[in-house]
Amino acid sequence: MSVLVSINCITYNHEKYIADALESFLNQRTDFEYEIIIGEDCSTDNTREIIKEFMKKYPGKIILITSEKNVGMMENERRIYEASHGKYIAECEGDDFWIDPYKLQKQINYMEKNQDCTLCFHNAHEVNANRNIIGNMIPKCIENKSYDCGEIATLGFIPTASRVYLKETMENLPGWYKTAVVGDLPSQLIITSKGYAYYMKDIMCAYRVGVENSATFTLFDRSNNEKKIIKNQENLISILDNFNIYSQFKYSEKIEERRKLYEYQLYFIKGDINKLKELRYKEFYKNVGIKAKVGMYVKSYSPKIYRKLDKVYRPMKDKVKQIQYEINHLLIGRKI
Repeated sequence: MSVLVSINCITYNHEKYIADALESFLNQRTDFEYEIIIGEDCSTDNTREIIKEFMKKYPGKIILITSEKNVGMMENERRIYEASHGKYIAECEGDDFWIDPYKLQKQINYMEKNQDCTLCFHNAHEVNANRNIIGNMIPKCIENKSYDCGEIATLGFIPTASRVYLKETMENLPGWYKTAVVGDLPSQLIITSKGYAYYMKDIMCAYRVGVENSATFTLFDRSNNEKKIIKNQENLISILDNFNIYSQFKYSEKIEERRKLYEYQLYFIKGDINKLKELRYKEFYKNVGIKAKVGMYVKSYSPKIYRKLDKVYRPMKDKVKQIQYEINHLLIGRKI
């Protein structure tokens, strides 16, 4: 029997978490063949050794792809995609894990019966580093539903570990995708522009919050200077602009809605209170907590004082994560 699904997992310095991910892959119960492909990007901890231990314990079940030099997230994703033999790709990064042994079977059952569905995703628990549940990514009250590409553009964050997509939709990618600062956003837009997405309300994976070496941590880590953080946010806006051209402006209205969110986040990072209070961003501004607003006012009007008091406030990455969390949940609750 040929492989139907390729599980793609990128990992870097996830020695505390990679075993959870691998065990969740191996525990899947399916009536089809699947393969597990791990992209290990030259971790400086014991991540690679842990993977090799699993390979010895489960011979022939896991394919390890690595190199002598760190290649970065996007190249790591590309090389395991290229090595995949399945009709479908199921994603899960090394610090996340699946919690339902029938996750793949449920998603593939739907996609095989609905050939126009190019992306299937589902709800997820938010957990801390110790696997304690601290919330859900999407409100439980949201029912199963189909979405077109425009609707996907406005949803906010889709749990990466929940995504299963049709592999052929990510072939012959445009040049701007290869230089994108992240892969999740442009890929889900490209994939759904060639069909539609289907959401399942079942909670079938866990998304770890606040883990080092995650995409969010890397983009907005405090160790980055503010100029770099701002540049990363501008790159997210550029992704939307490039996709708008790629899709011949078919989803322009919805793309603009998401773009407005990223603009707001950019001004939030900059501490530009005058921009944040513009009517264009009213819906976002009213959902920011009082402590964050105080921080923005101080940063905008007294930057020297802000720098002195900065240690009192949350690190930059936490501020950005909080505003993303609040706004994404606002959008999901309204749009999904």
